[in-house]
Amino acid sequence: MLWVGCTAATDPLGPIPSDNIVIVATAADDFSTGSLEVVSVDDGSVYGPITAVSGDPTVTYLEPHIAQINRLGTDTIRLYDPSIWGAPRIEFSVGSGANPHAAVQCGDELWATLYARDYIARYLEGGAVGTIDLSTFADSDALPEASDMVRIGDEVYVGLQRLNRNDGWTPTTEGRVVRLSCNAAAVIESWSVGPNPRLTRTPDKSIWVTPATGPLSRIDSDTHTVKDFEFDFGAYQPQQTAWISNETGMALGYKEGIGYGLFCLQAETRDSTLALETESYLTDIRQVGSDIWVSARRSWLDANALGGLMIWDPATCTEKTEKQWIQTGLDPVSITWIPGEN
Repeated sequence: MLWVGCTAATDPLGPIPSDNIVIVATAADDFSTGSLEVVSVDDGSVYGPITAVSGDPTVTYLEPHIAQINRLGTDTIRLYDPSIWGAPRIEFSVGSGANPHAAVQCGDELWATLYARDYIARYLEGGAVGTIDLSTFADSDALPEASDMVRIGDEVYVGLQRLNRNDGWTPTTEGRVVRLSCNAAAVIESWSVGPNPRLTRTPDKSIWVTPATGPLSRIDSDTHTVKDFEFDFGAYQPQQTAWISNETGMALGYKEGIGYGLFCLQAETRDSTLALETESYLTDIRQVGSDIWVSARRSWLDANALGGLMIWDPATCTEKTEKQWIQTGLDPVSITWIPGEN
């Protein structure tokens, strides 16, 4: 693939590819509305907008469907067949104000984290069938702020951010990660981690935990042991990571009043290299094969800067889209990858 200097064309019509694609949830500058777009990993072509979504959307691949989550203010989950974009296969409400953040498939059920509830919600074909209680992990505002979910085999890992709504949404000193059993629909283990954690799965089936301060942690899904990794992010506060293996990845960082940084990481040596500083708002970072894709939006720090999608080779810490980011109709918010056939 040769990306440098390429400008992707937007095609609102078909045929839209259904594999080896990146699904992009986008939003207007004022977050009043959004859309889904499709980017071909093979040639960078952009298809869309293909369907309207809320102004606060996320997307994730739950084979064989795309779960499109409309967060606070809309509070719905849609499941799309990536070969049929005319309408979602199903759309259902999770309850007014529940603020869904993530979803996984456990057998026939879909489980969702609800940021404004103290439980994991369980659904079957859009109908509520039960919950998994998380109230014992709540902070003083009685909510644990369950956010990211990662499924590996028959287990699900959930990041609890534990923000104190009664004190300006400040994170408590201790976040939590809980391990759930798909078969038992129950919590079977938990770990204390740094504040306001984010979770990422590696292709090697480990889970990286990225807290707002303190070391990053890696959970081994076979032994269920946790190992800490100290990386130097300078004045940047780590936001989220993506990994092409247990050892090689990239991280988003934020520096108050300055903007965002993108770091290349090598876990074995604890090396962190600042690869990019930008005033654009970096919203998501995902592994796509041996590359890492990063989504960027215009920000108040630079109203003239365009958003778009970057592609990086984390092994060499080089950008493949250095001369031209991939442009979508609206700026991207969330991305997910549907692999092609091997």
